[in-house]
Amino acid sequence: MKSLNPIRMRKKKQELTTGLRSRRSFVSKSFYIVSDENICCIYTERDLAKFFIGMKKNSVLTIDLEDTGNDFIDGEIFCAGFGLKQSNGIWKYGIVNFLDENNCELDNDIVGAFIKKLYDNGLIKTIVAHSFNHEYKWIRSIWNLDIDGYHRFCTLVAGWFVNENRLSQGLKDVCKEVQVFYSKDEKKYGAKFSEIDTDKQYRYSGKDIVAESRLFDLRTEQLEELELLEMFYTQEMLFNWTCGLMEWNGAYVNKPKIYDIYINLNHLLRRIAKGLKKIAGREFVPTPSASKQLTYVLFDKLGLKPLSFGTAKTCDTCGKNLSKKTDYKCTEHPDSSTSFIPSSGADTLEYYQKEGNKFCDMLLEYRGLAKLRSTYIEPLPNMILSDGRIHTSYKQHGTKTGRLSSINPNSQNFPAGDKDKVGVRSVFEAPKGWVFIDGDYSQLEPRLLAHFSEDPTLLKTYKNNLDTYIISATKVFNMKYSEITKESEERDIMKTVALAVYYGMGIKSVAKKLGISYEQAKHFVDEYKKLYSRIFGKYGFKNWLIETAKENRGTIFTLLGRPRRVPEIFSHINGVRFHAERQLFNSLPQGSAGDILRLLQIRFYEEFSFKELQNIMMIFQIHDELLFQCRNGYQLEYEKRIKHIAEDFSDVGLELRCPLVFNTKIVNNWGEVK
Repeated sequence: MKSLNPIRMRKKKQELTTGLRSRRSFVSKSFYIVSDENICCIYTERDLAKFFIGMKKNSVLTIDLEDTGNDFIDGEIFCAGFGLKQSNGIWKYGIVNFLDENNCELDNDIVGAFIKKLYDNGLIKTIVAHSFNHEYKWIRSIWNLDIDGYHRFCTLVAGWFVNENRLSQGLKDVCKEVQVFYSKDEKKYGAKFSEIDTDKQYRYSGKDIVAESRLFDLRTEQLEELELLEMFYTQEMLFNWTCGLMEWNGAYVNKPKIYDIYINLNHLLRRIAKGLKKIAGREFVPTPSASKQLTYVLFDKLGLKPLSFGTAKTCDTCGKNLSKKTDYKCTEHPDSSTSFIPSSGADTLEYYQKEGNKFCDMLLEYRGLAKLRSTYIEPLPNMILSDGRIHTSYKQHGTKTGRLSSINPNSQNFPAGDKDKVGVRSVFEAPKGWVFIDGDYSQLEPRLLAHFSEDPTLLKTYKNNLDTYIISATKVFNMKYSEITKESEERDIMKTVALAVYYGMGIKSVAKKLGISYEQAKHFVDEYKKLYSRIFGKYGFKNWLIETAKENRGTIFTLLGRPRRVPEIFSHINGVRFHAERQLFNSLPQGSAGDILRLLQIRFYEEFSFKELQNIMMIFQIHDELLFQCRNGYQLEYEKRIKHIAEDFSDVGLELRCPLVFNTKIVNNWGEVK
C-alpha cells in the first residue's frame, strides 16, 4: 500500500480551506464571482505591481470605477476594478477597494500614478470601459491621466454600433450576453456603493469588471463579422474622444443671473395667473392636471365650441366623471343620460389661440413659461460644479440615427430664438478674457438630401444660395422671389408642408397645423411633391431608397458608411411597414448630418495644435450647432479656420454635390445668438 505524504496532505488541506473561505468571505486575497473567474483583491503596492507583472506592450486593460456620480471635480473614487488581457488571451482581474480600510493600504494617488506610468510607457494599447466618458472624466481628474481617441474602446457605444435598435445598452441590460447575472438588489448597488457591506462591494465590482472585459471580446468579434471594426475605431472612438473633451471642458454659467431670471419669471407667472383667474371668474389653476376645471371654463364659461371629445363621460344630472369600468353609468343616478367630455388639450388651445382667444393665448404662455422654469431654471444651479461650469453628458448611443443626445442638462432641448422668452441661453457666458464662437449649419439635412437625390431644383437652390422654402412658395403661389421674405406667411406655409412631407405627416395633420381646410392642405402637399418629383415621385429617390433597403435586409448606409437597420420594413402590418419606410427615408439625411458633425469635431482637434487648444475649446454641440470658447484676440483668425473645416471636406475625400454653409458669430453669451 502506497504511504501518504503528511506534508503534501497538509498543503492540500490548506488549499481546500482557503478556497472555501474565499467563497464565503474576502479575508483571502482572491475570490470567485462568475463561473471560474478568479478575482484578486489588491491591497498593497506590492499586490498592484504583482497584478501587472509580466505585462507586455500593447496590452488591453479594462477599467471600471465606482464613484460619487457626476461631480468628478470634488467627488471621490471608491473602488477601481481592473481586467488585464494576457498574452494567452485569458483575462485576469483585480480590485482596489479604497473603502476597505481594514485591508487596503492604497489610495487614488498611488493607483493613478501607477496606471499613468503604464500608459505613458506604451504598455497599454487599449483601455476598455462601458460608459467610457464617465470613467474618462474621473480618471483625468483624480488620476491625472488623459486618454486620447486612439486608445479607447467603449463597450456601450460598440453595442449600439452593432445594433442601434436595442432599447437599452446599459451594463445591467447587456450583461446576460456574456453570462454575468445581477440580482435585483445588486442592480441598485451602483447608486449607493459606499453604503453597502464590504463583501458586497467586492462582489458587485467584480461582476462589473468581468462583464465589461467579456463584452470587449464579444463586441470586437461582432464588429469584425460586420466589417465595422476599423470604422468603429477611426470614426466612433475618435468622436467619442471629442465628446469626452466637450464634457470635460464644460460651459461657464452666470449663477446670479439664473436667480434673477427665476425671480422675474415667478413675477410674470403670477401676473398671468391673475389674468387667467380674472377671465375665468373663479380660482383657476393653470396646470394640465386641472383638466376638469379647464373644460368648464372653456366650454361653459366662455362658450367655446368643442373640437373633439375624449373617451370619458359625465353624468348629465350631477356632473360626475364616469369611466368605462362602470360602463359609463352613474351609481347615484343610474337612469340619467351621459355625455362625452370635450377635449381641452393643447390642440384645442392652439386652435382658439389662432382664433384670437385671449384666455387660451395666456394659458399657453403660462404653461410654456412654467415648463422653462421647471425644466431649466430650477435644475441648472444644482448642476454647476465647483469650477463654475456645467458639464453635460453626451450620449453617443442616444439615438438610432447617430445624432447626439445629452443629459444633465439636456442641451439639445434648450429653447432658442423666440422660444427662449426668458433668456435661458444667456446664462451661459464666456469668462473674462474669452468670447464665444457659435457656428450653425444652415439647412444641413435638406442639403444632404439634395446631395443624395440629385434633385435639380434643390441643387440649383443651394448652389445659388437661395432659400428653399421661398423657392417652393414662388412655385406654389405663383409669386416672385423678391416678393417673399423669411417672415412671409407663404414661406411659413411651405416650410410646414416641406417638414410634413419629409417626416410623413398626414394631410389632416397639415390642415390642422396650418388651420386650413383638408382640400387646401392636400393641394399644397401635392404641389410640393410635384415640384420635387425627383425625390417624391413614383420613380423618385424615396421609393428607390426603400427598394434598395429591402434588397439589403432593411439596411441603408449613411454618408460615411455607418449602417442604419430598419427590419420592420418587411412587416406584413401596413402601419408598421409605412412607419419603417418613413424611418428609412429620414435616417439617411439625419444620420449623414450626424456624420458631418462627427467629421467636424474630429477635424477640429486635428486642425488645431496642442498649443492652439490652450486658446480655444469646444464646449457644446446642439443639433447642427457648435459652441466654442475662444481667448480674446484669437477669435477672428479661429472663426475663419473653423468655418473652412466645417464647409470643405475635400481634403478627406468627401465631395458633396451640394455646398454646405456654416454660419458663425462671435458673441459674449449664448443668448446673443439668434
